Amino acid sequence: MRKKVVVIKKTKRIKLPSLRFIFITVLLIGLFFGVYYGIFILKISEIKEVIVKVPENLSDVADKLRLSYIQSINNNIFLAWILKDKKDIFLQNVEFYDGDIEIDFFKKIVILKPKIRNERTIWCNKERNLCFAIDDNDFVSRKVAFLEGAPFLIIESENQLLPNEGKSLKDLAVYFCLKKFNDLLLKKKFFPQYSEVISQSDANIFLNEGFYLKISSDEDCENSFNYFLKVYNNLSENERKKLEYIDLRIGNKIFYKLK
Repeated sequence: MRKKVVVIKKTKRIKLPSLRFIFITVLLIGLFFGVYYGIFILKISEIKEVIVKVPENLSDVADKLRLSYIQSINNNIFLAWILKDKKDIFLQNVEFYDGDIEIDFFKKIVILKPKIRNERTIWCNKERNLCFAIDDNDFVSRKVAFLEGAPFLIIESENQLLPNEGKSLKDLAVYFCLKKFNDLLLKKKFFPQYSEVISQSDANIFLNEGFYLKISSDEDCENSFNYFLKVYNNLSENERKKLEYIDLRIGNKIFYKLK
């Protein structure tokens, strides 16, 4: 008898996805639609309130800051949280030099705390029709109108010596010498009217007492002030009334002139 050989071909099994794979896939799809629904339908990312903490006289500036901030983060609490250490938003207003951002993530409230420039110095040209405000960080913040009798350190100069808006005066020695003298004079009950910058190093300080001081930042300003006190205290009452100026620009060689 002839043997018959039968070849049986193995058929490949089609593997069905495991229950674990199906579960994870369904979970991810559900999570995606849940996030989409929450963000775009329920709007869970929207900020409920942005609070700007400033004095009442800066309410207009606060409104501008609030609007700029909301636009910069697209009114999104998640983006606000991510960018909470990014504080460039405060620098868009010349009234501020820095600030802090606090976020209550669950209440969806953002609190902006700008640091306000304390502008106590103004520097004007001789005609006083062009003036710049200088803050306590020695930054020339903006153009301002001159106010007679304002409680500022008032500096005058020719136009070519005026500071540039938006610049720091940290390297200008004559400016710091004037600030130092102004503080020392006030402590000793002298009352400066205004100061006049003559050059990059020299300046005059005019006092309510009827005379002025010639100073130089090339000298140690505190030493110069002590020399001034010594000379002034040795003057008679009559000489003080006739005093025109005291020149403190040459070290310990002090000159003064009577009217």
